[in-house]
Amino acid sequence: MTPEHSTSTILVVEDEALPRLELIDTLSCAGYEVLEASNAHEALGYLQHQRQIDVVITDIQLGDDLTGWDVPRNSGLSARISPSSTRPAPAAIDVEAFPEVSSSESPTGRGTS
Repeated sequence: MTPEHSTSTILVVEDEALPRLELIDTLSCAGYEVLEASNAHEALGYLQHQRQIDVVITDIQLGDDLTGWDVPRNSGLSARISPSSTRPAPAAIDVEAFPEVSSSESPTGRGTS
């Protein structure tokens, strides 16, 4: 089902250009407003300054000093969850193509299996 007009904004965080551009193209064609970040630092900039982001889709292994799991941790999103906040925290979707991510790297400590 394709939305006729979506006001949802999705932030795509992926360090590899080809998968990032393919995902952006797919989401844009489905009617979403899409922002792109090639690393966690760019994503944090969007999350701290953008008016509204509804969903963050992030790769876990971003190839710099922060991972995809660091994006929500370091963005101030926890402050936005408070009852006095006017900006709700976006939903987060973590994506990783490498099945060998260890449980010590998981935000829940449970690993990926």
